[in-house]
Amino acid sequence: AILDGSNGKPPPVLAARFPNPVFPFEFELTELDLTGEGASKSAATSISSYWWEDQDLILSGRWDMDGTAATRGPTDLVGRGLVGSRRSTVDLQMGGRGLTGKFVT
Repeated sequence: AILDGSNGKPPPVLAARFPNPVFPFEFELTELDLTGEGASKSAATSISSYWWEDQDLILSGRWDMDGTAATRGPTDLVGRGLVGSRRSTVDLQMGGRGLTGKFVT
């Protein structure tokens, strides 16, 4: 998702599902993981650039215990981190949902 300073929940530009991860878990997001919002090319720059490439991104994740993405359970683990436009890695710490967990993912 884009960190654009708005108070609304920004749309995801990349999304992926990883069944049965073993932690610590390393992953990479590629063009195959682009969402409709993320796949749009920038008209202002070269045709190969995405409009969000120079933006800071919010990386959020959820380990869904029941395997159904549409549900949010109290035992799901969630995490959120900021990926700067010049960084390629981030350490996403997962924890219990807590009081604010439903707003994180």
